[in-house]
Amino acid sequence: MEKRKKILWFVSEFKNPGGGERYILEAINVLKEKKVDIIVVCHNYNEKVLFGNKYKVNVIEVGKKNYKKKKNLSYYCDFIYDIFLLKKCLNEINPDLVLCQDYKGILLIYASTLMTKYKYSIIDFGQLYQLPSPYIIYSLTYSRNTKYIKNEIEKKGELLPEKVIKGELINKLSGEIKALFLFFSHKHAYKIYVLSEKVKKENRLIYNKNSILLRGAYDESIFGYKQKKDFRKKYNVEGNYVVLVLGRLVKHKRVDVIIDAFLNYRVRYDDKDAVLIIAGEGLEMESLMQKVPAEVLNKFIFFIGFVNENELLDIYCSCDLFVTMDPADYDIAVYTAIALRKKVLVPKIMSFDNDMYKHDLINSVEPNILNISKKIHQIKNRKTKKSSNEINFYEMMKKYTWSSCFEEIYKNI
Repeated sequence: MEKRKKILWFVSEFKNPGGGERYILEAINVLKEKKVDIIVVCHNYNEKVLFGNKYKVNVIEVGKKNYKKKKNLSYYCDFIYDIFLLKKCLNEINPDLVLCQDYKGILLIYASTLMTKYKYSIIDFGQLYQLPSPYIIYSLTYSRNTKYIKNEIEKKGELLPEKVIKGELINKLSGEIKALFLFFSHKHAYKIYVLSEKVKKENRLIYNKNSILLRGAYDESIFGYKQKKDFRKKYNVEGNYVVLVLGRLVKHKRVDVIIDAFLNYRVRYDDKDAVLIIAGEGLEMESLMQKVPAEVLNKFIFFIGFVNENELLDIYCSCDLFVTMDPADYDIAVYTAIALRKKVLVPKIMSFDNDMYKHDLINSVEPNILNISKKIHQIKNRKTKKSSNEINFYEMMKKYTWSSCFEEIYKNI
C-alpha cells in the first residue's frame, strides 16, 4: 500500500473564516483524495474558522498566543521559544513538506527548519506595501525596490505607508533584523507560491526567484449552478438593482468607502432603484451601521450578517453587481462572482489575467468615493456584451478551481 504523505501547514492564527483560511481547508479536502494529509499548526484556533463545520481539520496549537504588541526584547524571547516548540513539532510529525503563509509564520518556519532535513514552501499572500511595519518596507534590505513598487501602486490609486523619519533606534534595528530574516526566508524557500502575476513580478524583482501561480476560488460544481434561495425576495427588492458587498467587515476592506460612494451615487444620479446589501461580520460592523442614515438603513442599505455556507452562492446569484475595495492583488469572492457571470467592481490594484477582460465582467476603479459612484452609474447603464463562446469561458475559469489550484502543491511535495 502506498504510504500517505504529510504536510505541516503553519499559520499564526486560525480562528476567523476568511480567504486565507478557506485556502487551507480546501487544500485539505483536495489533497486528502491524493493521499496527502495536512496538519494545521497554529498559535490560535477557533472552530468558527470551519465555516459552520463544513470542514474537518487536524489542528495542533503551539507557542505563545498573544505577543503582537509586545516590546522588542519580549517579542524576540517568545519568538525563540516558539522556534524550539516548532522544531519539536516538526520532529514529531516528520512532514514531507512544510507550508507557511503569513509574515510571522514565514519567519518562524525559516528559523525552525534551519539545519534540518525539512523543506518549506511559502504561499505569499501579500504585496510588499502590505508588510506589517514601515521599518521593514523602508529597511536597507527592501528599500532598493521600494521606490519602483511605490510608483507602481500609486498609478493604481494606492499608497505605501509613510516612511518613519524619526523613531527609536531599537525599532529601526528590529525592523532591519526582521527584513533580513524575511528576505532570506524567501531566498531559501523550496518553492514560492503567489496569487497574481503582480506579486510574481515583485518577487522576481526582490528575491530573483521564480514563483508559481496558485489561484483557487471555487469547486467545479459552480458551473451551471441553479439558484435555490432568492435574497431579492427575502428583502423585498425584486425589482431593484442590487449591489453586493460580501466579506469580513474590517478596516482594510474599505467598506466605509463603498457605503459613502453608494450614498453619493443615489443622490448624484437620482437613482431610487439601487440597493446595497452588505453580507458578513467583523469588528467594523457596528461603526459601519452607524454611518448609514436611519431613513436609509434596511430600506436601501441592508446589513444581513453572516451568510451560511449552503446559501453562499445564492447571495451572489441575487446581485447585479459585486463590489469590493479590498486592496488585495487577488480575492476569492471576486472570482466566485465572475464564475457566476456577475459584473464586479474592484480597485485597480487587483490583478487578473488578460483573457478575463474579454467577457465584459471586470471593472476597475481608483478607490475613492466619486470614482466609485461614477463607475456604478456607468456599469448599470452599460449593456453587457454577450460572450460568443461559452466553452472558452468555462475553460478560462476552470483554471481557478480548487482541484486545479492544489495540483501545483501536490506536484512539488
